[in-house]
Amino acid sequence: MVQNADQPGSDPSNPPCSPNQLTPHREQALLNEILELQNLVAQLQQQNQDLQATETALHERETQFQVLVENSQDLIYTHSTRGIIEYIAPSVSNVLGYDAAHFLGQSFTDFLHPEDTDRLIQIFQQMHLSGEPKLGIIMRLKHRDGRYRWLSSNLTPIIEEDGQINSYQGLARNVTERFKFEEERRKIQDHVRSTHAFLKNILNHLPDPIFVQDNQGKFVLSNEAMCELVNLPPHRVIGTFSHDILPIDVAKEFYLSTKTALETGQPQTTEVFYPHPDGTTRFVSAKRSIYTDANNYKFIIGSIRDLTDHRATEDRLKAIQLQLIRNEKMSALGMMIAGIAHEIKNPLHFIGGNLFPLEQSFTALFRYLETYDQSVTEPSADLKAVIESGEIEFLKEDLPKLIKSMNLGVERMQEIVQSLQIFARNDTDCRQIANLHEGLDSTLLILKPRLKACGERPQIEIMRDYGDLPSLECYPGQLNQVFMNLLGNAIDALEEANTQIHQRQDAETWQPTISIATQVHNGETIQILVQDNGNGLSFENQARLFKQAFTTKPIGKGTGMGMTISNQIITERHQGHIVFSSTPHIGTTFSIMLPIHLDEADNNDNNPSTDINQLR
Repeated sequence: MVQNADQPGSDPSNPPCSPNQLTPHREQALLNEILELQNLVAQLQQQNQDLQATETALHERETQFQVLVENSQDLIYTHSTRGIIEYIAPSVSNVLGYDAAHFLGQSFTDFLHPEDTDRLIQIFQQMHLSGEPKLGIIMRLKHRDGRYRWLSSNLTPIIEEDGQINSYQGLARNVTERFKFEEERRKIQDHVRSTHAFLKNILNHLPDPIFVQDNQGKFVLSNEAMCELVNLPPHRVIGTFSHDILPIDVAKEFYLSTKTALETGQPQTTEVFYPHPDGTTRFVSAKRSIYTDANNYKFIIGSIRDLTDHRATEDRLKAIQLQLIRNEKMSALGMMIAGIAHEIKNPLHFIGGNLFPLEQSFTALFRYLETYDQSVTEPSADLKAVIESGEIEFLKEDLPKLIKSMNLGVERMQEIVQSLQIFARNDTDCRQIANLHEGLDSTLLILKPRLKACGERPQIEIMRDYGDLPSLECYPGQLNQVFMNLLGNAIDALEEANTQIHQRQDAETWQPTISIATQVHNGETIQILVQDNGNGLSFENQARLFKQAFTTKPIGKGTGMGMTISNQIITERHQGHIVFSSTPHIGTTFSIMLPIHLDEADNNDNNPSTDINQLR
């Protein structure tokens, strides 16, 4: 603006000019103002253009957002603080079957599942107080078809400048399919849990321990019987290995069996003695098989069966079998020997009974010949030739000797028959008072042919050292069988030693010998020692000597039952015991200890018939 010269602040040094006349200074000032106005107009135009561009972009964004909202699979909505729906995206028709207009102005709770209403109202109240958004609200809204859809919603309060909540804005997603899947999964899980509980109940009712291990040998399942076997609770079994819960020897056997099963894929069975934590020893059979799942992951499925009672019953049946075999064997042997003795005894009586009359007849005959010789002074030529031949004199001298020798033979045969009858006593089921030495001697008499020299083997010498024994209460026939087994084995050992005599240091002086000694201990027990100087038993054979079916003899020459039967006869029937000691190239000694008097309470369990009846 141009100031008047009369106005205050005018410069008196500058003379006034006419209104149409501009000074340079004022002209410049005016130009500056015009430039400022032009710049301001340009800025306003640019701002207007920017504003129009912003409005255009905003409109485009709004259009895009609207398209996004309308085409979104998620459900966008707003409702007032009282739950009245103010806006809902058109996609609601895809979710609930209604157009968006159907929901406007209606309460949100009108569409909720009755079971969800109270919970949702409580959530709204909490949000109203806290002003904080709520994520993952699960609710069920009613579809047009009458069924409900599951939705997961994130709800955010819209807060005005005064801090008051004006409305709520939500973003909901249809999760019905997920919930159906989860419901199916829940049902499957419930079914699996139910099936698992059912199978677990079955496993826990099985008397046999059952377990499952992974391919590393770690326990992943066990039933109650398995926990009882190792005396540990289930949580102490699961996740452990065999060596953690089982004795080291048993764990080693199980490990080898499991390893073989994994390598071969074939079931494996192991039978071991298991020292139970309760102090007893169980005989168990463990079976393992391999299961491979769909992922080619291998599991070991195992079961353990306690065979202790079964083994005891089996051993009992074997004992009965051995007793039956023993009784049949002794019965057959006794009948055979008794029959032989009887058949020999009759002709012996005939021969022995006629020897004395025969001797008397020969004596009379010789007396007649002497009388005739004295009465006839001139014998005939034939008679004279006979007398001169000397045969009559020889008969006079030799016939008494011959008859005497026959008498000795008959007496010896009678002793043999008596020994056979003693050995063949059929008294296995009743006690008797017997002379132990008679049984030993009768057994030696039967074995006498085997004692004689045979081939390169010299005669076996018998060394007797009998003590003064009282009569023994026993089963004589059974003891004779024990003597037969021990002495027969001793002869076998000496025959074998003779074939290997070059291995002995005393080969030049060695004489096969069996020593038999008896004595009384403490007035209550009789000891019988049977010793041979053979090659002895190996340590391996010593450990198995009394086991059933074990024999050191070649196939076809031994049944393996002799020592087992002998052990039972001594320990069970006679309440004694039998032990042995053996040294290589020195020999073997058996020691039998027998009580002189058996206990009155000698049970009848050893009687085969009683045992069989008890087992029925």
